[in-house]
Amino acid sequence: MPILWPRSRDYYKGVIYIENNNIVRRLADIDTGELIEIHEGNTLKIISNKQKQVIKKSIKTKQLNEDIKDWNKELGGFIFILFKYGDKVFSQLPELIQEDITKLFYLATYVDYDEILIYNNEPMTRRTMQRLINISREKFSIFLNKLKRFNIIIQNDNIIMLNKDYFLKGEIEKEIKTDFTRLYIKSIRYLYENVSIRKHKQLGAYFKMIPYINRQQNTLCWNPDEHIKNIKLMNVKELKNILGYHQDSAKRLINSLKEVKLDNGESILAFIDHNKDLNKAYIIINPRVFYGGNFDLLGGINGVMKWFK
Repeated sequence: MPILWPRSRDYYKGVIYIENNNIVRRLADIDTGELIEIHEGNTLKIISNKQKQVIKKSIKTKQLNEDIKDWNKELGGFIFILFKYGDKVFSQLPELIQEDITKLFYLATYVDYDEILIYNNEPMTRRTMQRLINISREKFSIFLNKLKRFNIIIQNDNIIMLNKDYFLKGEIEKEIKTDFTRLYIKSIRYLYENVSIRKHKQLGAYFKMIPYINRQQNTLCWNPDEHIKNIKLMNVKELKNILGYHQDSAKRLINSLKEVKLDNGESILAFIDHNKDLNKAYIIINPRVFYGGNFDLLGGINGVMKWFK
């Protein structure tokens, strides 16, 4: 018959035991009711509630890191956009039209760890770049000259580079870790290469949303660096103003933005409407396209992805 130590249940909370051969005691786990066998020669250690919380947090962080690592691998890797600086691309350079932004983001997926644009393991040439983005020589010259004039693309002799103040592959500086999101290579390339050219302007609209993305929830909001409990969500009416789609009704805008699909059939955006007023619907961006967090939120990955199923 099991012998329980003559102490209160709280006494045994947090006990860690090292197994041996001869059972001399059995303890009841107060969380699960499971009987824990204590063997002769075991070493016991009582862990405080504070220590338990530290251990629990460490285990959770390790699992989150593994989850996001798997996520990144599934999507073909990523590059960072540093919108601490990159917001200039969206709001301060009116000469960069939405189609230009789409082309720029597509090219950014070819940057290497030294900021050099690479294709087939070789530095990208102007001719290769023109062929990749699939535009005429005249339009390409206009596009490239814009980016060089704004110092987004830097050309040294025959080496074409992206300014790392905008796009970066690899580690980023600690002080700007709250001002970035990942651009997933597989998704960005699929969209550019498979969406019709007439939709490239619309792709640019998705990119313009980046400075407003909350890093964990991937919702559009006005204060993306705040904790998710304090964020001020952006609604469809406000998004229309940002994109300059003033003439479109909420329904027409939503239908248009949901038309573009990823290779698995998922939309880029999901809309959450609790009031049956589409103008007040909130917006979530599919983290298969952009994501800066580690799914540290209620429901984990499914807490975001459930809106796209």
